[in-house]
Amino acid sequence: MESVVKTYKVQQREKSIIGVVKSFFTKNYKEINAVNNLSLTINKGELVGYIGVNGAGKSTTIKMLVGILVPTKGKISVLGKDPHKHRKEIAKRIGVVFGQRSQLIWDLPPIDTFDLFSKIYEIPNEKYRSRLKYLVEHMEIEDIIHVPVRKLSLGQRMCCEIVASLLHNPEILFFDEPTIGLDVFNKEKVRNFIKKLNKEFGTTVILTSHDLSDIENLCRRIIIIDKGSIIFDGTIEDLKTKYGTKSTIKIELIEKSKPVDFDCNDIEVEIDYNNNFLYIRYSKRMYRTTDLINLVIQNLDGIKDISIIENNLEDIVKEIYLNKHRRD
Repeated sequence: MESVVKTYKVQQREKSIIGVVKSFFTKNYKEINAVNNLSLTINKGELVGYIGVNGAGKSTTIKMLVGILVPTKGKISVLGKDPHKHRKEIAKRIGVVFGQRSQLIWDLPPIDTFDLFSKIYEIPNEKYRSRLKYLVEHMEIEDIIHVPVRKLSLGQRMCCEIVASLLHNPEILFFDEPTIGLDVFNKEKVRNFIKKLNKEFGTTVILTSHDLSDIENLCRRIIIIDKGSIIFDGTIEDLKTKYGTKSTIKIELIEKSKPVDFDCNDIEVEIDYNNNFLYIRYSKRMYRTTDLINLVIQNLDGIKDISIIENNLEDIVKEIYLNKHRRD
């Protein structure tokens, strides 16, 4: 994607009675940039997490990459082709899974959808049967492919959705919220299969998810967008090094008591009490963990246990957005 912009025209809501009456004859519109001058390159075989808050521009980006939407400005190339101008050709080489939108036929068993897709994608019968057998076995859905979709659980349906998207052996796979609503066992199954596809077949995977444990478990590279623009693009290790500067010392006291009088010698830390637990949040750039633990031991009696809580990916991303919005 090179300097891509996607603009929508939205009708302005009139607040006065006169404005409402006028809107029957003349409508006023304002332009909103869902994607704003966005440039990025994803290489063959990468497994990339593409994340952002609601309305950040994630789904709009994916829809432009698969050819559903046309950019207002800029250039998009997928597998060397314009995805909108060559939509049919691109569709045969990519797979798309939308967690909240089904492609399975509701009243028929999944196998009927699979058979239909084999015709749409013009997959030779022998190749189709071999591919179907591989996918069904690895997603462990042998017992449900002949059961009507409406009778399947959400986790079972999602496994079938993934199989349907992979029958034609796509080079690029777009996952939009693939584990939404799934239990821990089905989440793990889906994650493991995505890893397997990427490792064994070199399938390029672009994953969007609000469940950041998906991103942390699967992706090495992460792209964060806000208001249609990239605010971070790099490895998760880089993200944690650059932004994961906060840590927490968790102290368990022997007895449940009122907040203890703990003197931090005017150092800049955040202190919280919760029953018999004391939490000291600090910047690792400013203070060494060992120095703070020594200070705790010297100034606090009745300590039962001390542990360190590192920021997880969700905390780091939340802090990035909060800091950005404060600056804005």
